[in-house]
Parts: sequence; structure tokens; C-alpha cells
Amino acid sequence: MPSKHAFSLISIFCITALGGCAYVTNTPIPEHLIERQPEKSPVELQAIQTREFEANKEELISVFIGVFQDLGYTLNQTSVSAGLITATTPVQVKKLTVNDVFAHLPVPILEVQKQMSVVQTLNTHRTISVLISPIADNRTRARVSLVVNAAISDPGFLPYQGVETDTTQYQLIFQKVQQGLFLKRNLK
Repeated sequence: MPSKHAFSLISIFCITALGGCAYVTNTPIPEHLIERQPEKSPVELQAIQTREFEANKEELISVFIGVFQDLGYTLNQTSVSAGLITATTPVQVKKLTVNDVFAHLPVPILEVQKQMSVVQTLNTHRTISVLISPIADNRTRARVSLVVNAAISDPGFLPYQGVETDTTQYQLIFQKVQQGLFLKRNLK
């Protein structure tokens, strides 16, 4: 018959281990691992994502394709008739230590996870899409959407997918498109 001390240790270990397992199963990726900006309202997001250009649809599509390639995106789909372009960045892999993944857990569960877990990886990529619509002769509107995708190699974590709300990402794209249009017109 086990002693009271052994029974207490076994009980504590089982409760802690089960608590750790229950916590990690279907757990969202810890926020500190994904660079997220504050949420925006749909109107704010549309204002960030949309710009008008003095160009026709075909010219603007051509420039967007060049910009995406310059930024390291791989083109997935291009439809001139629909005015749609989609592209993806290569998957970036970041090795995570156990502390990176479980730093947000309570201390007793963290100690169990340190003993039970191995190094994980965080895989991220961005998907970008642009819808280009003519609004007048030689005037076109473009709406860009950046979606961040992230997953931890541990199956206990849910993958993350969210719309990028960082204005600097959109400003960079629109600035490069404006530069591309300028160069296209002046290098003919």
C-alpha cells in the first residue's frame, strides 16, 4: 500500500499534468508570438486598405504584380478580367523554446510543460490579395487585403489567421505601386 506521501505526490502530479494537457489542447497561439496591431473597425480597415490611382486597370495590375514580386511574394492567381491578384510570402520558420511557447502559463503548469515538451516551431506567412476596379477613364481603385497566417508545430495549438491592421504594411505597398506607376510612365 502506498504511503500518504506517495499518494499525495501522485495526486499532485496527475492534477497538474491533466491541467496542463487540458490547457494546451485547442489553445490559441500566445499573443506575444504574433505581432498584432489593435483591431480596427470595418470602416477604418477599408480606409487603410483602399487607394485610388491615375491608371487604367491593366496598367495597375501589371504594377501590382511587379511590386508583389519585389516584396518577395509568390503569385497564386491573377485575373485581369476580374481585376484580382493573390500572392503569398514564403513560410517563415522560427524555432521556439519551451519558455517562448508556455511563458504565459501559470508556474506549476509551466514546470510540467518544461519537462514534457520539446522545442516547437512557429510557421508564419502572409497572403495578400488586391481587387482592382475602374471608377472612371484612367482612374482605378485598388483594395489590398493582407492576411497573417501562423501555426505552432504542436497540434495542441489552434492556427491563427487574421487581417493585418498595421498601416505601415499597406502604406509601403501603395508607395511602391505609386513609384512603379511613375517609372512605368517615364521609362517608355
